[in-house]
Amino acid sequence: MAVAPRASTLMHRHRHDHGFITLGACEVENEVAGKPPVTLKLQDGETEFTPGNFTHVTKTSPTSGSETLTIELLQDAKARKSPPPKWRSAGVRSSRGNPGHLVREGRCTGDSY
Repeated sequence: MAVAPRASTLMHRHRHDHGFITLGACEVENEVAGKPPVTLKLQDGETEFTPGNFTHVTKTSPTSGSETLTIELLQDAKARKSPPPKWRSAGVRSSRGNPGHLVREGRCTGDSY
């Protein structure tokens, strides 16, 4: 989502837990319904996780817009009821190197899944 300097999102609701990654440093004011506004100074690549079920508006500063990649977890209630996966099953398939190997911290471990 991209918001220009001196602009804001529409009031909207996040029904589910979500995470976001900032694409460039920015300063925003987050106004959650029924709470005082909070100013956030976010760095490029900063990643945040937020539990859902709230309504808010995000306003940008006069000098910087905001660009984020937001991922909403549509099955968050189901995920809260199940235990987290074991580390070996939490790997990511590498698009480089040998398919089927786990990637941890940007390196192929050689462990297969």
